[in-house]
Amino acid sequence: MNFIWCYAPLILETMTEQEIKEKLCHYDLRNPDGVKSYGLLDAEEIKEEGYGNHKKEDCACDNCFYGRTKMAEELLKYVSNGV
Repeated sequence: MNFIWCYAPLILETMTEQEIKEKLCHYDLRNPDGVKSYGLLDAEEIKEEGYGNHKKEDCACDNCFYGRTKMAEELLKYVSNGV
């Protein structure tokens, strides 16, 4: 956990908000490269599947498996607070 807190300012200097969102869960609708980007699901199907602005429960996508989702969530808190 100290990794996020110690290096967060350094990462924020080199990553845009868009790049941070790319590290969110593949099923998080905020991820521009996620499930919504394929255009295979319409709004109703997305709602039925339970996708939203959060990670999928028990997800094993690459971003969740390697811990990038958790890091991206923390960094987005800093970006949204203007830190």
